[in-house]
Amino acid sequence: MKILVIDDMRTFPEATKICKTFDEGMKALQEEKWDVLYLDHDLCGREQQDWENKTGYQIACFLEENVEFLPNKVICVSANPVGKKRIKQALRNAYKRKRGF
Repeated sequence: MKILVIDDMRTFPEATKICKTFDEGMKALQEEKWDVLYLDHDLCGREQQDWENKTGYQIACFLEENVEFLPNKVICVSANPVGKKRIKQALRNAYKRKRGF
C-alpha cells in the first residue's frame, strides 16, 4: 500500500513518502498513484509568501477538479477546525465527481 503524507510537522511511520510543503505534495500527487493520503491544512507559516494559497484546502480543491489524481482514501489530519471542514467538503465533492454524480 502506497501512503503519502502532506504535512509540515507530523510524521507517520507507515508512510511511503512524506512531503513537508505544498509544492512537494502537489508534485507527488501528480507523479504517482497513491492508495492513502494524510492531508494537513496549514502547510507553512504565515511568514512565508503566498501561504494563503498553499494549504491543504487548495490541494483538496485540486483533487476535486482533477479526480484522476484522487487517492483511494484521504484522511484529513489538520488541527485547524475551519480548514478541516473545508477540506472534507471539497473531498466529498471529489469522490462524488469520481463516481460520476
